[in-house]
Amino acid sequence: MKKYILIADPSKVSRFVLEYYLSDKYNILMAESIVEARRMLSLAIPSLVLVAYELKDGFGNELCRYVNEHFKNVPVVILSSEDNDERRRIAIESGAIDYLVRTKIDDSIVSYVDELVELIEISNVRGSIACTIINHKDDEVIINNVLHSLGMQVFNFKNEDDLEIELLSKNPDIIIVDLDIGKNKGLELIKKIRKMGTMKKVPIIIITDSRESTVLRSLMLFGANDYTLKPLSPESIMLRVTANIRTKKLYDYLDRINNELYQMATTDPMTGLYNRRYILEQLNILNYNFERYGTMFSVILMDLDKFKNINDTYGHDCGDKVIIDFAHRVKSSVRKTDFVGRFGGEELIVVLQNIDEENLYKITKKILYSIRNSSVNYNNFVISYTTSIGVKYCNSYYPNIDEYIKKADNLLYLAKENGRNRAYIENSSGVVEVV
Repeated sequence: MKKYILIADPSKVSRFVLEYYLSDKYNILMAESIVEARRMLSLAIPSLVLVAYELKDGFGNELCRYVNEHFKNVPVVILSSEDNDERRRIAIESGAIDYLVRTKIDDSIVSYVDELVELIEISNVRGSIACTIINHKDDEVIINNVLHSLGMQVFNFKNEDDLEIELLSKNPDIIIVDLDIGKNKGLELIKKIRKMGTMKKVPIIIITDSRESTVLRSLMLFGANDYTLKPLSPESIMLRVTANIRTKKLYDYLDRINNELYQMATTDPMTGLYNRRYILEQLNILNYNFERYGTMFSVILMDLDKFKNINDTYGHDCGDKVIIDFAHRVKSSVRKTDFVGRFGGEELIVVLQNIDEENLYKITKKILYSIRNSSVNYNNFVISYTTSIGVKYCNSYYPNIDEYIKKADNLLYLAKENGRNRAYIENSSGVVEVV
């Protein structure tokens, strides 16, 4: 289906020439004045507006402002019979993405229009955020106009002192930096951005008027992803911004998928705790560090008391709720650096790294009393539950980590045999009950 192009131009010759070149690929809407152009815009939303600098009832920049206000993602190109810097400035400040001289219009206008329309159509960057640090106002306005035509949000910064805070608060999808912001400042700014945690993977595009290969190579070495040359071209800006954001989104997607796969591979889906496999991997690492560096660690095994009775009396949904509450309380009782996992069924395991006997006792007691005073509400019932705990303080080395787990498991069963709802620790003094 053909897209629409609006040509607003009082010159019949100019309209004829543009229509001649473009009508094979586009539906052409014609207008001689602002009033007529606005009427055409009410009939169809064009993919591009080509508007003369002067119209029968006003200036093209007035129509340009109207289009930007009511059709934010429709780009406007202003045509003029004069290659005039002042007219170009007025056109760009009115929101146009480009300024073309009529005398230079030939059959290349087709590829020019095709590229603009296609880039906007396939860009898929609507809603993306761009942050710019641009030295020259005219360049800043051109970039803003082009990015707005792609449906992007744009934030312009001048003060480098607050740049880190501002960038982190905006969370941009792309950063555009003017190399011409003072001697070597552009390169230094790239390095500064790359040192900002979450900004390390955000694409940076440099704008520069330098064609020197050494300069362009330095940009990439310092951390830039791409560059576009001055004088700025809307097609070049669109192409580079679109390509870099799409690449970033692809990497973000792959990171998200990898994180999800990592979560699936390492965590228990019901409780959100680490799974048995991951815990055993960490335990092997800690055991290696214990053998080599003497860094103490401990293994805590715990099991819900009379859990079968809860399942049989209230059902498995209630049992799941109890396990989830159990997991939450245990995780809240240990340090952030400790590993808490679901070892199987209603059994949890905690591996504490770099722990001494005194703190091990305190943490075990905290877990025990947290569970001892716990209950969950289910279908108007209050279900209280307790746990039995066995703890092995790893002050002697075993080549096989199963030995540590067996020691803790034996103490867990000792707690069961002695009435449940209690904890035993094996440390350098022997077996100690937690009271």
